[in-house]
Amino acid sequence: MTNGSPLPYGYAPHELKVLYRLKSLWSQCAPRLLFHNPWRCHPSIGMEVGQPIEYDFEKWTAEGDKVEMEETLAKIEEKGFEQTDCRASNFVCPYNRSFVMNDFEEVVKISS
Repeated sequence: MTNGSPLPYGYAPHELKVLYRLKSLWSQCAPRLLFHNPWRCHPSIGMEVGQPIEYDFEKWTAEGDKVEMEETLAKIEEKGFEQTDCRASNFVCPYNRSFVMNDFEEVVKISS
């Protein structure tokens, strides 16, 4: 998702491709895509927003946030993708209270 700063070309199309392939997980493990502007000079993606989660893994609870993250990553892996940039800041808790991954720039297709 963009914060208003220019993104490198290719960033938004890759994230859109991954988001569309994870559409069955929208609002469960991935945020719902609200809009996208595909302009070459300033692409942007609008996704569901939510409450940020603590950016420090050390402050996550083992029985709560860490379990939610592992379940989210497992469901995404079931769809054939892997998050290669696993940081706490790549997750949010949308207002519907589901724990979702919100950054797909470094998500890759798992080779079989």
